[in-house]
Amino acid sequence: MADSNSSPFSENSGTVLSLNLSVFTQYQISDDAEEDVVGDGPDIPDLSPYRAAMISDMRDLMSRLKQ
Repeated sequence: MADSNSSPFSENSGTVLSLNLSVFTQYQISDDAEEDVVGDGPDIPDLSPYRAAMISDMRDLMSRLKQ
């Protein structure tokens, strides 16, 4: 049985953590538009502003898991 103060993760463990962020856009075609013509649709938002926060969150998670 493992000691209650020991961490399940060792310095050399092969644990891999990942954090993903995705976006989807949903829009409706007006009743006046032809059903076959959708067009280009709305622009996909730029997710790069969230990168620093995601890195910070992942580092915080890793730190807490090592405790």
